[in-house]
Amino acid sequence: MDQSNTLQLARPLAIALLLLLGLNSCGQIQKEKKTSEREVNASIEVEAEATPTGNRLKFDSLVNHLSVKPFPVIDTTNYDHTTDKNLYTKEAVATLKLEHIYPDFHKTTHQFKAKPGYKIEHSKDFHSVVVTVFKGENELESLLITYDLQGNIIDYIVIAYDEIAEGWSKKVAAITKNYLRIDSIFWGEIEAVTQTTYTLSNRGKIEEVASTNLPESIENYTLINSILRDLQLQWAQIETGYLFFGELSQVTKETLVIIPEIAEEDQDLLRFNTHMVLVNARTGTITHQLFETYRENGWQSDAIAIESIEIDPLVYRVNETEKAFAMVIKYRNHSQPNPYVEEIFSLYTKEQNTLKKILDPYTIYESTGIVNVNSCYAEYTKTRNTLSLDSVKTNGYFNIRVENTSTKVLFQEDEQGDCSPTETVVSNQNKVLTYNGKLYEEASETGKTRQFLEFYPKKNRKFTVTEI
Repeated sequence: MDQSNTLQLARPLAIALLLLLGLNSCGQIQKEKKTSEREVNASIEVEAEATPTGNRLKFDSLVNHLSVKPFPVIDTTNYDHTTDKNLYTKEAVATLKLEHIYPDFHKTTHQFKAKPGYKIEHSKDFHSVVVTVFKGENELESLLITYDLQGNIIDYIVIAYDEIAEGWSKKVAAITKNYLRIDSIFWGEIEAVTQTTYTLSNRGKIEEVASTNLPESIENYTLINSILRDLQLQWAQIETGYLFFGELSQVTKETLVIIPEIAEEDQDLLRFNTHMVLVNARTGTITHQLFETYRENGWQSDAIAIESIEIDPLVYRVNETEKAFAMVIKYRNHSQPNPYVEEIFSLYTKEQNTLKKILDPYTIYESTGIVNVNSCYAEYTKTRNTLSLDSVKTNGYFNIRVENTSTKVLFQEDEQGDCSPTETVVSNQNKVLTYNGKLYEEASETGKTRQFLEFYPKKNRKFTVTEI
């Protein structure tokens, strides 16, 4: 074969080789491009986890997994009922920013551990989260932490505390929609309680409003403290301004104490469950008791506020052997143009180891008014029910006679320019309350009967009953 034929055969082979090399080069470029894209995407994913959005997702997940506690929240975190199981991971601790509160959290010498608590729905504008923290082997506390919606700490406070090294102090708390009461308890000669009250602003800030040394401010503190322990109540759960303490010397040898437990609290609303007890004042032993929810007892203070709680000085002999005592609660609004006053009457007797209500809240006085605050003119409508025992019995109890009187009082300037009242009797009626075996009830004109509830206390006051 001559040289020209050899060149002609070599040329196609060279072209084919070049094409094959080109295709391999393109494939390698594409492969390298795809590898580079995967690395870039992986890098983007790693960076996304470290961005505020990634942290926000982690924070939201932690908060959303917490259970919601309804108001009022009572926190008594202690070693008897708290274990160190189901602890937060190191990552969760970082997400909740607990190192900002405890800078030494991760130091091995401190042995800090944290576990989920619960959340409280104070506001849609921030989160209220409770976290429980073990501070070494001997201390345990729960914190209320408020976070903004991005997971940043707004404020925090220790709401419950327990320690087992010396065992002479602890903290407990009661949380309502607008208030936070923390009892700091110290065991010395007595169980001393300092109560601090806080409000939670609409920005999530926790602000102190009052602090009270209860042994110094509460009359009969030691006895009432003993009653609270027997009822398994904390001072933080009750409204001390409505505590009642009274002697019933003509009815029973025991002392009457009424504990108002806060059932609901808002800025302009207070509702109380009541624990009414008879107690041996010398030994502190509870002999009789009655618990009623606010729906049953009607204890509510809102636009029409509870002004006073008193024992009626009369003793009611409901039959030949039983005596009953009466509680009178007075309500008043604070409107000058439209003043309103109401007094409510309830009857109670002893039965075995309980107190028995025999007359639901019954209005004995009511006054409504229209007042021109810039002149003398005022008009009041008043209704008074005067109660007395009859000699006739129904189901073992004497009937109660009710004399109902309605009047109108008009204030106008007279001819001399004096602001003088004129009172006119509008009506007089006589009614009878009869006992149906459980409660007294009022007979209507149709012969049917109706019972009573629905009625609309301030300092711890002491009263004595005498028989009249």
